[in-house]
Amino acid sequence: NGRRWVINIKERGQFAKNFFSHIDYTRISDNDYLRDLNTTSLSISRKTHLNQRAAFNFYGDYWRAGFNIQQYQTLSNNDINNSNVDIIKPFEKAPEFWLSYESSATPFRIGSNIHLRHTDFDHDEFDTGTRHFGEMNINYPMQWGGVRLAPSIGVQHLAYNLDNSINVLDDTPSITAPQAQIKFDMVFEKNHTSRRTLEPGIFYIYRNADQQDTLPLFDTSLLTINRNQLTRNSAFSGYDRLEDTHQAAVYLTHRHFNARGQETLAATLGQIHYFQDATTAANLFNTRNNDSDSSALITDIKAKLGLQWQSHITALWDSNDNQLEEGSFSLRYRNKHNASNAQRPASIANLSYHYRQADNRLSLLQQDIEQADLSFVTPLSHRWAFIGRYQYDTTQDRSNESLAGIEYNNCCIKLRVIYRDGLVYRGAGIENERDRSVFLQIELKGLFGVGNTLENILDESILGYR
Repeated sequence: NGRRWVINIKERGQFAKNFFSHIDYTRISDNDYLRDLNTTSLSISRKTHLNQRAAFNFYGDYWRAGFNIQQYQTLSNNDINNSNVDIIKPFEKAPEFWLSYESSATPFRIGSNIHLRHTDFDHDEFDTGTRHFGEMNINYPMQWGGVRLAPSIGVQHLAYNLDNSINVLDDTPSITAPQAQIKFDMVFEKNHTSRRTLEPGIFYIYRNADQQDTLPLFDTSLLTINRNQLTRNSAFSGYDRLEDTHQAAVYLTHRHFNARGQETLAATLGQIHYFQDATTAANLFNTRNNDSDSSALITDIKAKLGLQWQSHITALWDSNDNQLEEGSFSLRYRNKHNASNAQRPASIANLSYHYRQADNRLSLLQQDIEQADLSFVTPLSHRWAFIGRYQYDTTQDRSNESLAGIEYNNCCIKLRVIYRDGLVYRGAGIENERDRSVFLQIELKGLFGVGNTLENILDESILGYR
């Protein structure tokens, strides 16, 4: 009937000392509303599901608990003549409860941690059910100066109460997995005009879990291997898989601090070594090549090059095949105005490159990813600044986003004119569209403004703009 609308609620609240709330709710009248009428964000235009989530959490010194409801509005592609495309709606949590306890980590005292989670899953098309997850660990941390040793033993338990015929063999499957882990690291420190540390470490974990290919997958996916995986006890997000593993991560971190105590360099090199084949995950979740007894070599380097420059380099090197699995490089420049020249625009520059090799184990990585990105804000004078961004996909030989504009700012008025040409991803197998828009913002300071959502566009396109 010609009426189109959007409901968008975002809330973060704190009640008393330990209670927190969070609401993120979006609903629209039709599938094309965001593409037609909300041109402020390419990431929103690219969405296939709108999040509708409300959470209420308690965070105490030792105890934590939470409750949340999460559902989605799926933006179908009925307007696209492609019968092979089917956007699958995620499972909804209606509701989810969790409870955890963690004692203080005091050296030479027995500690413990407990995590319990109950989730009811709902879906319009697929069979659903209820999932119960529990984990308990007992640890005994020890420390002698710069030497730390933290052994732990525990157990994980996973159980389901499934509806209809998700699992034809058993509608109440369960699995229990004992586990043990040891974290050992040392800190060698040298102080002269500046402070430097060398921090070798080993993280060992053993978990004995049975085959789980027949269990459902409600919200679990494979995590990307990076520096964090060196000290994580699972390769999965979500709780639908108890990873069967026997492995040890070996890593070395070097840090450098200036005379003011600020970290100027943090470099980590590490690798995960497997002592047995992983058998728990289905073929979809094979975390590595079974012929390999180690992960890729993980490199992560963060450097602060003076007051304005920062860089970050990451790399995953496959030593078995002698090739780069994934790598990224970024260089950032920030030069903010001082208080005596508050109206002068800040100088910002970002240069980055990212490469990731195709991985047939992941549906979204059927081909290589290789992209370069440049964005900047350059003052032309005390009043004028030039703004730009260009992101290029070398694999697809196309521009993902280009943006150019000019800004004027003085004591009384702020004026921006921006042109943006961005690619809108609409899903696998669907021809992508481009969004070309011109934005105008006029702000009479202290009175009113028109077009102030342009701040969101620049913040999304130019890292560090806000």
